[in-house]
Amino acid sequence: MINHFKKIVMASSLLSFCTFSYHAMAHDFSPPRYYGASTSQTGVLGLNIVPNARMDEKGTVRVGAGTSDPYVHSFIGFQLAKPFYVSLRQSSQISSLLSSPDAFYPGVDFKLRLAEETATRPAIVLG
Repeated sequence: MINHFKKIVMASSLLSFCTFSYHAMAHDFSPPRYYGASTSQTGVLGLNIVPNARMDEKGTVRVGAGTSDPYVHSFIGFQLAKPFYVSLRQSSQISSLLSSPDAFYPGVDFKLRLAEETATRPAIVLG
């Protein structure tokens, strides 16, 4: 019984490997365009609160909100041109989500691309 189970596992593994190998050979695996970029808590593309040099497609609008105790952030961002992004944000300091804000902090963020990313050089952005 165990030998029979091992044969089934080996056969299914081999079939999966062959299927994925054929799929890999049948398609071009050039580097993909960067889709699905996520925004930081303050609205610009990045991770958590750290922005990065990536840009959206021209005409993209991002709207959102995020929280990091004791702050709540809301934003709207516009990719106005291929190398230019602007984000308007409002941050508020609160003691709990159900209380009134203690203070407001408005802001404007922008990014201007100076050089695009290549295989040997990272993107350079002024922001």
